[in-house]
Amino acid sequence: MKSGWNCLSLIVSTALALASPVRAADRDSLSFFKNYFVTGDYAVAGVGLRGQGIGGFAQGTINLNAVPAGADVIAAFLYWQTVELTANPSSINGFFRGKSIVGKPLGDPKNAACWSSGGTTGPSGSSGRVCRTDVLRYLPIDATKNIRVANGAHIVRLPDSGGNGNGNAPFTNGATLVVVYRIVVPVQPLIFNFANFLSTTGLTLNGTATNAGTGGALRLTSSGSQAASSWFSQLVPVSNSFTTTFQFKITSVTNPPADGLVFVIQTGGVNAIGGGGGQIGYHGIPGSVAVEFDTYLNNPDYGDIDANHVAIQSNGALPNSSDHRTAANKGINNAPGFNIADGLPHTVTITYAAGILSVRVDTLPTILSVPFDTGTLGLLPGGLARVGFTGSTGANSQITDLLSWSWESK
Repeated sequence: MKSGWNCLSLIVSTALALASPVRAADRDSLSFFKNYFVTGDYAVAGVGLRGQGIGGFAQGTINLNAVPAGADVIAAFLYWQTVELTANPSSINGFFRGKSIVGKPLGDPKNAACWSSGGTTGPSGSSGRVCRTDVLRYLPIDATKNIRVANGAHIVRLPDSGGNGNGNAPFTNGATLVVVYRIVVPVQPLIFNFANFLSTTGLTLNGTATNAGTGGALRLTSSGSQAASSWFSQLVPVSNSFTTTFQFKITSVTNPPADGLVFVIQTGGVNAIGGGGGQIGYHGIPGSVAVEFDTYLNNPDYGDIDANHVAIQSNGALPNSSDHRTAANKGINNAPGFNIADGLPHTVTITYAAGILSVRVDTLPTILSVPFDTGTLGLLPGGLARVGFTGSTGANSQITDLLSWSWESK
């Protein structure tokens, strides 16, 4: 709702200016939480009440229709501006949708009164004061969707002498309803499948990654002192559950080989890549969880106990670490039951469901299963992240080939 006169315009602008967060202890404060409004917005409507008072109250209807259908209303505040002659705020009591409300005065209580659309002249000692109150609990509820409904007509009654200014007080210039909402976007399933990597369309390759491997394999490393990463170019949902299956083959170049292959979920960009050697291409990538298939004994540098192990590493939203002696170590299997770098194809299935991240290889029983919350990674809006692989070599090396890869998130 818009108004052509200055006093009501002042209410709307004042309401929006004062809708910023204040002390958490303030019951009526409009507190914002991380990532809460990424898929939302606010809607505003108002009504002029100037000089309409009967029996000490002016009544009007705020008609709001800007909240999208199905949106989840998470905050609703009513603001009003009243001209008063009292030393202290005296027009804090009113009604919203028939419910008694008490406003909290905001701003300077000595603010100059707006007696008319042409200026601020009027009796000395007069003040224009703004009040705010939380009215979310008074909005009707859609019983089917269990959400508050903000669109529609909202009757307000606020103090007004009916004198239309001219020294008569109190009178309320108008009222503004500010509604904050979020749009709940269901996570959409996503499925992709690379039977081979003859084409890398849909992937972003970094470092030494190439599809020059035998039979169209995605080759991450082939000689010493290399680091590589490859990411699916599209963000994928990881907050609910997912299953990913890939086949790899690691062939020794030196004895022993080094350093490994890693499946990674991360919240950064498609060019993310970590360090080489024992960092296996993921160390230092923030907001990531890594399932590493490590082929080299890096001890004491990274706390490896065995040269052939599978581990899950994450520092939440902070940079990840491949050091198993740190809190990043969420679980490790130093005897996984197969030789990672035996030159044979191995099929890995990683699942995430009900807060459990599990790893299976070939026909073996689950070799690693740990409690994990992907939300700790600081996921992008909609529970999204990037998925892909990293690998590296150091003074010792190996040929690391990814043969196929499929993904399904729910």
